[in-house]
Amino acid sequence: MSAPGAGRFIDEQTADALDLPSQRLSKFSLFWYLKALPELTVGTILTIVPLAIGTIFSLILLIDWGVHRAFSQAQIEKAVNYDFDTIDDAKLQEWLDSPGLADWISGLSVWVFVIPILVVVGLALGWLIVRTLQWRRIRFGVQDGVIWMSGGLFTSWTRRLPIVHVQSVEFRSTLLQRLLTLRGVSISSAAPEGKNATIELLAVRRRAAAELANTMQTAFGAVIATPESGDSSSVPIASVGWKQLIIAAANTFEVRFSIISLYVFYKALGKVSQLKGWRDQAIHGVTGFAKSHHDLASIILIVVGALLFFWFFSIVIYIATFARFRLRRNGRLALIEHGLLTRRWRTVLLPHVQALSFIESPPQQLVDDGSLRMTLPGTGRRQIERTMLLPAVDRSVIIEVLNKLFAELNPETGNLLRAEAMQLERLPPSARRSYLLRWVWRLIPISLLLVAVLAGAGMGVYAALGLLPLVILGPIGAVLGNWRFKDAGWMLDERGRLMVRERSFGRTTRLTRKERLVWTRVSVLRLFSGKNVTFVASVAGIGSRPGLLGRLIGYGLIAKGDSRLRVRGLLHDDALVLVDRLAKRPDR
Repeated sequence: MSAPGAGRFIDEQTADALDLPSQRLSKFSLFWYLKALPELTVGTILTIVPLAIGTIFSLILLIDWGVHRAFSQAQIEKAVNYDFDTIDDAKLQEWLDSPGLADWISGLSVWVFVIPILVVVGLALGWLIVRTLQWRRIRFGVQDGVIWMSGGLFTSWTRRLPIVHVQSVEFRSTLLQRLLTLRGVSISSAAPEGKNATIELLAVRRRAAAELANTMQTAFGAVIATPESGDSSSVPIASVGWKQLIIAAANTFEVRFSIISLYVFYKALGKVSQLKGWRDQAIHGVTGFAKSHHDLASIILIVVGALLFFWFFSIVIYIATFARFRLRRNGRLALIEHGLLTRRWRTVLLPHVQALSFIESPPQQLVDDGSLRMTLPGTGRRQIERTMLLPAVDRSVIIEVLNKLFAELNPETGNLLRAEAMQLERLPPSARRSYLLRWVWRLIPISLLLVAVLAGAGMGVYAALGLLPLVILGPIGAVLGNWRFKDAGWMLDERGRLMVRERSFGRTTRLTRKERLVWTRVSVLRLFSGKNVTFVASVAGIGSRPGLLGRLIGYGLIAKGDSRLRVRGLLHDDALVLVDRLAKRPDR
């Protein structure tokens, strides 16, 4: 979190003098390009949908032609009007053993089998050829201070990213890429549409990656994080050891990591025949146990086992993602390095950091741990490896890291977290009701709908079972709501630094400067909230193109989770005073 400067960090004249001739991706990059799905733009969708409809319609016509060629009209009508409920296992087995079936199959034309195979092979080859031709047309380079990338097969496209707008540079290398001396490169700009404002090179030769690194180092006037750069020109800020990382992985509970790792593990076991047999046997054993055991204790056992299973894999992938984590600073650049199988070297311009988030899961709160993440334009919560500034470590370490990292841009940033408990302004008692009833109000229509459905199905008095979600989950929601009410708070100090704390399940504390806010909003649900309102402010975080819903109901003000600072339950007058204080700019 830094104060916005008056000028650009990158000198425009220096950037305009940079030049890098047009180059192609490495030949080995075709493997990664074929694995990646094409970007789903409106043009792509308008192309794919008619092709898919045409393919399905052609297959229907082909099947219809094959059926009429193999059977007479009388046989087709008999099959259509046949009562399939009369078929049992004995009749089916008798039909399979009858010589008439073998005679009928031998009389079929070979094209009945060849044509479907040709269609599938043709579609696969067509996809392979189109993607290969698209890959061959990709070019990249630097000209007149602009990093550009072009390509396209049926329609030509060019993506241009001015170097003066660059906010982060990342080099990555998987285990296979390291064996082939390749590098992946990602250069992002300070724009809300992160993916559309990023130059993404899946795999280039090490020499081409080094040339890009030298170009960016010339523009920044400082050494950036690369596989070849040393530590002599940077100041070490923090590193995470194996013990800290394992503890952090165990209490972070990143569900997305567990799902990804489970899928990778499932596919990896399928590569070896013996392991594939063990995998399938284990899956059948679990599903068989679930089918034969329906008592409450068995259901609880299955749920607990599944949670432990996902938890274990989240630990594995978390460790693999953030192993050997190092954070260094070189002037106004943060140099981040981490990864076990896929190694990443990322450089972030600290003046572009919009906000900081200190995230604590319930187990982390018990030991005063948490992870530190940053909000950059164009990055969201799903890009955790790009927003992570420090994996889960002790709060005192994070305070020290922030004080060192932003010593020049915003001194004593970390001290805000040290004084958080004493200086936060709490919500008024009248806000407790909205927190207690927040989930209860959502359960009421669900329960009433279930009651109506059960009553309509003739369940009689048992229709009251539809109220179970409200009866069981309502008290749980009220307890969680009271927990959230006690944790919520905010603070705006004399230096214009805003801190907001809220909880969903884990607790999140966000820090930013009021100069970073792009808009504020005060909203109220008059039916239930009374005099209490919700205050929302947003920095320049992740954005997106307006979708169908936005076109129908209007665009409005949309803030993604990582860019939003929200306080629920403020009194209306207090919210307006806070908005006025945030609108005032310091005298220059």
